Amino acid sequence: MILDKENQLQCLLTLKLLLISTWLSVSGVASATLVEYEKISQSANYYEYQYTINNDGAFDIEAFSIFFEADAYQNLVIISSPVGWDPLVIEPDPFFGDGFVDWYSLGSGIEAGDILDGFMVGFDWIGAEEVPFPSQSFDVYDPITFDSLDSGSTIEMALIPEPSSGLLLFMGLLIHFVPLNRK
Repeated sequence: MILDKENQLQCLLTLKLLLISTWLSVSGVASATLVEYEKISQSANYYEYQYTINNDGAFDIEAFSIFFEADAYQNLVIISSPVGWDPLVIEPDPFFGDGFVDWYSLGSGIEAGDILDGFMVGFDWIGAEEVPFPSQSFDVYDPITFDSLDSGSTIEMALIPEPSSGLLLFMGLLIHFVPLNRK
């Protein structure tokens, strides 16, 4: 099949838009670990987060930390931990910086492809906003070398991830430039 100059340009443009949209759909911050939380309001300024760890990586998760900003959280307390996990709380401090809650597995950890819940933290919210931040930083690390294996931000269970604006823009352009009628 031989295409004329106009059809060749149209095919080339369509191919470029497909490549760009594919790149946008897979680019960005990728994390093999998904840390979801459910926010439970106990009173005006006291909240609890119940975390679920989803290990989509190629390694077992044996230790991880979730960080709490010093100017927003105080009085951290472990409410619950799954059996076989040892928690540690480092309180946020305005002079020393952010605090964190750390969990260390006393067994094999969370195997690749597995999900584990039951990690629960209570805290007093002192942030400027009316409700706690929508996400926190986390770090998955090797408990022997303390090397970081994965990191990211927690997401609230009620939130549904949305496609990026760039992806939506290019998909719209792709639809606009692809001819609907073929001869």
